[in-house]
Amino acid sequence: MGMVHLHRKNCINNSFLVRPWHRFTRGSIKIAFPIGTLTTLKRTLHIIDFISQPEPNSIRPFSRATRAGGLIFVSGHSAPHNPANSIERGDTPGAQVRNALTFSDSILRAEGSSLQRVVQVTILITDPANYAACNEEYVKHFPNGLPAHHTARFGVPTEAIVGFYCIAMAADR
Repeated sequence: MGMVHLHRKNCINNSFLVRPWHRFTRGSIKIAFPIGTLTTLKRTLHIIDFISQPEPNSIRPFSRATRAGGLIFVSGHSAPHNPANSIERGDTPGAQVRNALTFSDSILRAEGSSLQRVVQVTILITDPANYAACNEEYVKHFPNGLPAHHTARFGVPTEAIVGFYCIAMAADR
């Protein structure tokens, strides 16, 4: 482990200038990092990467996801639906959960992450009567442990029953 000395007087625009640890002084923080981590940490904390920006005049004015601070924030998505291309959302709450989480997983995998690295999920549901059916399918997608989550009722101009917003740890670049 390498040691660094972070001091308030070295703070510029909320970023620290890092120098080798030499002594503990008042107002300092002593932190141990593996060698090479600080360069990566400093670089990652100040970059915001907007993933899949919307087309101009899109009816969905948001990025599919955003990478910042070592995390990936996936926008709220329901199961994809495009009957012209034979893509159906699903007829049951369980099918929509499966398709929506598969879609979110594809966004995460394109960025080198996955559902297995998700730390928080927001379940967006249109009808509380579907809550149990949605949860029954939801838990199948997190066999190694369930991330923190909360449920919110949503109403958007869509036939979707359920959608998901999630935050996952990004893979090291």
